[in-house]
Amino acid sequence: MTTLILSCFQQSRLSTYDTVIWYQEDEHIIGFMGYHTNQYYDRSFGHITILNQLCVDENYRCKGVATDLLKYTEATQQSTLILYIDKNEPDTNHLYTFYKKRGYIDIEQLDKDLPRKLNARYMPDIEYLMIKPKKMQKIFAKQI
Repeated sequence: MTTLILSCFQQSRLSTYDTVIWYQEDEHIIGFMGYHTNQYYDRSFGHITILNQLCVDENYRCKGVATDLLKYTEATQQSTLILYIDKNEPDTNHLYTFYKKRGYIDIEQLDKDLPRKLNARYMPDIEYLMIKPKKMQKIFAKQI
């Protein structure tokens, strides 16, 4: 396991996630995603899964690892996917562009009250709150 992945694993409190998936090459974990399934329910969006952390080793970035992890999650989750992008991260804008290209949109475009309904207690630290409703997930999942 590389130093970046190891430190992310240790710092991410893996035991707090319902699910952790990883991408492995040979015997090395080169990327992972942790998320919480069906933690919330909203009348408009149904069950909601919160994508908490996506981490890919620097040596494997821009090679489809993050995209594969995200596509797998989208294909296996029946709920609406929501994610947070933190402020003041060196790759905040890159992450925003990455998710936007994959069909995620700013939550406020659909429902300005959803962050409050989700009890997003980390809102001061969040730059973007993005969502991919189920209908949109199905369209993108067919492209796998």
